[in-house]
Amino acid sequence: MAADSSSTELRLLAAVTALMLFFTAAFAQLRMKLAAEPSNKNRSLMRKTSKEVLTRQLEKQLYRAPRLPTPPVPVVDTEEIEHVEARVERVAGPLARCYSTSCGRREGQEGHNVRCYSPSCPRGAQLIAPSTATVEPPFELKHPKRERRMSLFSQILSHPTGAFPASSKIPATTVDTVFYVQNLPSKHAMKRLFTDRILPKYHRFSAIPVEGADGTISWQPYENINVGAHILLHTVNSEREIHTHTESLFCRTWDQTQPMWFVHLLRNTAADERSAIIVELHHVLGDGISQMMILSEIVTDAQGRSLTVDEKKFKKMMAGSRKPKSLAQRVLSRAGYAVNTGRAVAKVLSLPWIGGDSQTAMKIPPAKFGSVNRVLVPVPTLSLALIKAIKNKTGTTVNDVLVAALGGAFRRYLEYRSDDAILAGRHVQMRALMPFSFPRPLDDLHNRWTLISAQLPVSEPTPLARLQAAKRRMDAIKKSPEPVVALTLQQLAYRFLGHDLSAQTTLDVFSTHHCIFTNVPGFAERIYIAGEPVCAMLPCVANAVTQVSVVSYCDAMHMTFVVDDSVVLQPERLALFLVRELEGLRDAAGVVGEATLSA
Repeated sequence: MAADSSSTELRLLAAVTALMLFFTAAFAQLRMKLAAEPSNKNRSLMRKTSKEVLTRQLEKQLYRAPRLPTPPVPVVDTEEIEHVEARVERVAGPLARCYSTSCGRREGQEGHNVRCYSPSCPRGAQLIAPSTATVEPPFELKHPKRERRMSLFSQILSHPTGAFPASSKIPATTVDTVFYVQNLPSKHAMKRLFTDRILPKYHRFSAIPVEGADGTISWQPYENINVGAHILLHTVNSEREIHTHTESLFCRTWDQTQPMWFVHLLRNTAADERSAIIVELHHVLGDGISQMMILSEIVTDAQGRSLTVDEKKFKKMMAGSRKPKSLAQRVLSRAGYAVNTGRAVAKVLSLPWIGGDSQTAMKIPPAKFGSVNRVLVPVPTLSLALIKAIKNKTGTTVNDVLVAALGGAFRRYLEYRSDDAILAGRHVQMRALMPFSFPRPLDDLHNRWTLISAQLPVSEPTPLARLQAAKRRMDAIKKSPEPVVALTLQQLAYRFLGHDLSAQTTLDVFSTHHCIFTNVPGFAERIYIAGEPVCAMLPCVANAVTQVSVVSYCDAMHMTFVVDDSVVLQPERLALFLVRELEGLRDAAGVVGEATLSA
């Protein structure tokens, strides 16, 4: 017994010693990386004098518009003159005529494309009056005008250098959601939509991040916000130009002295083609769940009822499809958490330095993380009914099917590129970082999430084997305390190591992975924006590595790749191979149905 006790103590001492050596080596490695960057010294000096910097900002009023002693005079929105309907009484009867010399419908004429602007015209109520302007009152903040504290993760995202070191020059993460519509709402309608529904409810849309003397960043209210300056109207000549305009928004540099959001209205002049509404949000405004809450405030159903997420809907969305567990199952689950905690800690700590991904034709080198060369590759609209049929037949989940299809698409792409890693028949390690959102109160927007690492099933030879491997790995993550461990260690690292060391660690984690994969639940029914039906919605996010984004909408799955096409050559092949992999899963599962839907 004494020998066993002594052996146990020696093993424990060896484990503690190894852990201490690991932390010491990792800390020394980070310090050496940062010591080579002269810009870090400048940032540390700035932090020491942040109080003086903040004072100068206050004096110059860079972050807040001046408080006016009297209410400003209402502004006439002359840009929207052409979109205001003339409100005149209709004149009924066969003898009703218009005697205006500008009217193309005078007696004996039946012009179909000639507009009449006379208010006395019997058909004038159906036309557009260029002499009618909209007078709008200035927006007034409805929420308390006070400083609001940021969560730790929001502080990281809003830091002047972002979540990465300044030397990497990686732009801030921006989330763009593209809504395709047949008829574009007017700018005036969108301004009223945000003024009435978004700004009074979510203070972050009328606030900016300001760093205090102690180095912490908080939300400061931005008074007298010009809503019209955040809603931009553009004219395009094709849907291809909408695609190009969306790509131009990637890797933007944000002015942190202004609220960090925009809405782009793209009016398509091509016949029988769709226009688009792009909602562009800085990630500091909220994580994936919070941003869906924002979008649900903008849209309505067919009857004009708001689709705002209530408490019941929110709890159901956060719980997902998990069934309630019995007492014995909960006890076993807690026991499994306790047993796997040490393994999860080791995995999370090793992500930046140990076990990086295989070098493939898809892996973006860290030197290109800050490149603005990002292209959007939309996948043809996928059938949600087919995906559900596959998951029901195989006993998996929708997310399992998508992860398996992604792994198969990557394998097919590497085979197409004749990649040595896949042709040699060796095990190919390709991992994705997946955002994991935590439960939160339904009171405001939050950034309560972390990134977890998941192995993609690239080495498995068949679609069904890839699906089974994806299910095993996703189930293991669900039963593991890894998300909680990752969030806790991230918070501890930021508090004790500071921003510079934590940013370098984040960069090292991204360097060992191939892509980011995010799957956000969308809307199950047809939605409307300012009364106009939405044909499709497309999630678009540019990141340091390849970004894969998925959202469900109205019995369809909309998926995009955002890649650096100087590394991932012919990136449109990824979309083609993903559809083929889904068809392979369909055939292997023995279900029927088309993989894609018509646009």
